[in-house]
Amino acid sequence: MGKAIPQPASEAAPVFDVKARSQLQARLRGIDHVRVRLLGPDRTTALEVVTFLTEAGFEVEFDTIAHMVPVPVRRFVLQFSGRTATLTLAPHIVVESPSDAMW
Repeated sequence: MGKAIPQPASEAAPVFDVKARSQLQARLRGIDHVRVRLLGPDRTTALEVVTFLTEAGFEVEFDTIAHMVPVPVRRFVLQFSGRTATLTLAPHIVVESPSDAMW
């Protein structure tokens, strides 16, 4: 039958949906400060995440990175150091199921 035609970005499922918000908030219990690093040029998801974190009361820093070695296999990667979390966002990563996108 052929391959499925990719959906335009406007119709594609959101990267930072309700489930992702809930899981992120659960993983950040006990954290005061979040460093958000965006891998790639698309700032749409990063803006959503930074806004969400700021509204949730976290102190937030934002930065972009051009590349990362090794390349992440998930859209959201968390690292912890004390009461600080570093969240690397790779919204361009293609996943087969939404649960593969996170953590």
